[in-house]
Formats: sequence, structure tokens, C-alpha cells
Amino acid sequence: MRFSNSKYPEDNSDYSLMILAEQISKDYTEVLKLVVVPAVKALYNLKLREVRLVMGLGQSREAISASELADQLRQDPSTVTRSLIILVRGGFVTTVENEADGRSKMISLTDKGQAAARLCYDSFDDFLSSIERASDSSVIRRPEGTTVDRINDIKKRAAFVLRKAKGKR
Repeated sequence: MRFSNSKYPEDNSDYSLMILAEQISKDYTEVLKLVVVPAVKALYNLKLREVRLVMGLGQSREAISASELADQLRQDPSTVTRSLIILVRGGFVTTVENEADGRSKMISLTDKGQAAARLCYDSFDDFLSSIERASDSSVIRRPEGTTVDRINDIKKRAAFVLRKAKGKR
């Protein structure tokens, strides 16, 4: 087994990808906090937890249960339930009885919720477009080399994106 300058073995791609996935998740959350939440909060007064749910529901083509949404977002079901109560009271989400399982309800976005989801996605897309315009080719080039080299390159690009997000504040 060969080792690079990294503390992770090059051929242990499962572990490397797990570390990368955790970092991407953290970076995504940071971008949501710095870019998306401020844009949505101004109009709809939603917090990060509610923004995540609205965006998750915005990806669903049909109504889903709270447990499906929690699984999809990898969040604790009780956290999702608390946030759904806020979204229902705010008129962003509607619930109907689940015909297949009477113990749960099916959740979908209202027109107001769909508008909030569009604003979330639009602000995220605008941010990514600004990154593409502002970045140089060394930051956006396709990573090559070993798994560790590719992961390190992706980390550099993520750091660049976060610096840009923090600059937009």
C-alpha cells in the first residue's frame, strides 16, 4: 500500500470519498447559511432548517411522508417534524392523510412554498454562476491523478467557493 503526502492511503477510496462527502455536506450548509438563507429570510423569514425542507420538497415531484423527507435530507425525524409544523403554520406546506398508511401524512409544497423553493434554488444558482464567472481555470479544471489528488483538488475548489460566499455577505 502506497501513501501520499496525505494522511489517507491512496487506494482507500471508500474512506476518502466518505471524508469528501462529509466536507461537501459541511460546505453546502455553509453556502446555504451565507447565501440562500439571507435571500429567503428577507422575503419569507425562514431559517436554515426550514430552507432545507423547502428545497427538499421542491425536488419531489409528488407528496412524500415526513419520514421519507427525513431520510432524503439525512435529518432526524423529530427535527423534520418540528420544522414541518413551522412550515404548515406559515402556509408553505400542506398535509393530507396517507392513504397507504393512516399513521402518517403526505407533505407537499403550497404555491407559497413553491415560490420559496424557487427563490432558494435561484439564489443558489446565481451564487454558483458568480463563482464560475469569477474563478480562474486552475480552480475549475477537471481533477486528474490519484483519488487523493482529485479529492484535494475538489477541496481547493470548495475552499474557493466558500471564500466567495463569505465575501457576498
